[in-house]
Amino acid sequence: MKKRKQVFIFIGPPGSGKGTQAELLVREFKIKALSGGAIFRDHMARKTTLGKQVRKYMDKGHLVPDEIVTKMMLNSIRRARQPVILDGYPRNLTQARSLDAFFQKQEGKYLPIVIKFDLSAKDVFERISGRYTCSCGEIFHVKFRPPAQKEICDSCKKKLKKRSDASPAIVKERMVIYKKKTAPILKIYKNNKQYKLYKAGGKKTIEQVYSEVKKIAKKFL
Repeated sequence: MKKRKQVFIFIGPPGSGKGTQAELLVREFKIKALSGGAIFRDHMARKTTLGKQVRKYMDKGHLVPDEIVTKMMLNSIRRARQPVILDGYPRNLTQARSLDAFFQKQEGKYLPIVIKFDLSAKDVFERISGRYTCSCGEIFHVKFRPPAQKEICDSCKKKLKKRSDASPAIVKERMVIYKKKTAPILKIYKNNKQYKLYKAGGKKTIEQVYSEVKKIAKKFL
């Protein structure tokens, strides 16, 4: 019997460490991380039909419709030759139902593993408000990953910038959106035996959370 392709679905509030944990798994295992933003940029760079559609919405500051986002993600899942991590997708029930329908049509081909990252609203704000980014792509945190020199990137030595989404008002808004649109997705996974559902995270270090995530991942990789 052919082994099913593992699809890890990372779900959690903003700042819960989904992207960091995905990056760590990619480094250690033969696995591919798929995030909406990266896929958008890839399609736009290659000037695909979907990429041109995405650009029209993004240039106007509009959200990309669920239908287009789902087409891109499903195409990427199909094309990947190794297990994948879905980071930031699905974001709402419409996307989750489309992904679920895809798995059902491809019965026996994919093994979806959901990892829910828990983090309180207070800790979400602490994580996001302490983030600094660099133009080279590096991300630092005043508490969890401080640079060697204050506000200077370890890699390229450029000055770090405070995240634009770090204000209390924006963090609060993102948490409201998460609770209203993303958290309800978990009902699909709790009530469907085809999904393997696990929890990780909380107020722990990156290393401690990765130890949990790695233990889960190794059950299936």
